[in-house]
Amino acid sequence: MPMTDSHAAAERSTREFIVHPNGDEAITIRGIEWRSADPRPILFLHGGGANAAWWSHVAPAFRDVGTPIALDLRGHGDSDWPPGGPYGFSAFGSDILAVIEQIGRPVALVGASMGGLVCLFVAARSARVARLVVVDSPLRPAPGVSERRRRMSTAKVYASRVEAIARFRILPSGTTADPSVVRGIAERSFRERPDGTWELKYDPGVFSSGRRGGAQSVAARVHAPLLFLRGEHSALVTDEDVRELLSLVPSAESVTMPGAHHHLFLDDPERFVALVRPFLAARPQ
Repeated sequence: MPMTDSHAAAERSTREFIVHPNGDEAITIRGIEWRSADPRPILFLHGGGANAAWWSHVAPAFRDVGTPIALDLRGHGDSDWPPGGPYGFSAFGSDILAVIEQIGRPVALVGASMGGLVCLFVAARSARVARLVVVDSPLRPAPGVSERRRRMSTAKVYASRVEAIARFRILPSGTTADPSVVRGIAERSFRERPDGTWELKYDPGVFSSGRRGGAQSVAARVHAPLLFLRGEHSALVTDEDVRELLSLVPSAESVTMPGAHHHLFLDDPERFVALVRPFLAARPQ
């Protein structure tokens, strides 16, 4: 069963990668690593507007099949927020490709929502991706996505950390996650501004720039074993998305998690781990 974040704290450390994607100015990508006797890296990528802490309640449960490393994408969490970006799949993916090159060995990728699409981008370009798990990632813009991007492109400022945590909400709103899990995420999802107010730890520019698209053509170039997970009540991923992905990657496996919404690894972490762990364990030693 998933290890609580408090139990895993002693085994957790900060990981930092300084990358020069495409020869550009250095970007520092930061994240959380959990100590493991199995050296095979498992990189966890969050969704848009989220951060590495969203994986803290499930990532430690994979220490028996690899070394979990949850990363903050550029413009998110504690990674660099380059002024003006660039953002979008090419920028996010180039950073992760550079991280994999620094690691210097095959990795497994697990990505949720936008992070899952970044995983597809990376897997289409790197032979060092041994396996990938894509978690409720829509291949095409879902209904209402433009309005959500508009709302998230405006910084939300709170007078205090207490107020910020109290007003934290999961988007899309459908979720059955344990309130203690949501609060744990909230506690590590804000940063203090110079004037003493608090804001979410993502650059609003992520949602006002960085055009996205082309997920279908990217998926068609993926050859690594792929597990696609969808929440039964997902507001973003449709049956058509699943059928299209399976047509593009015929060897992919697809599982719909009953009762789960878009953030299915929050809604049912035990079932999520039970589905993903054996898939990752099948990697060559």
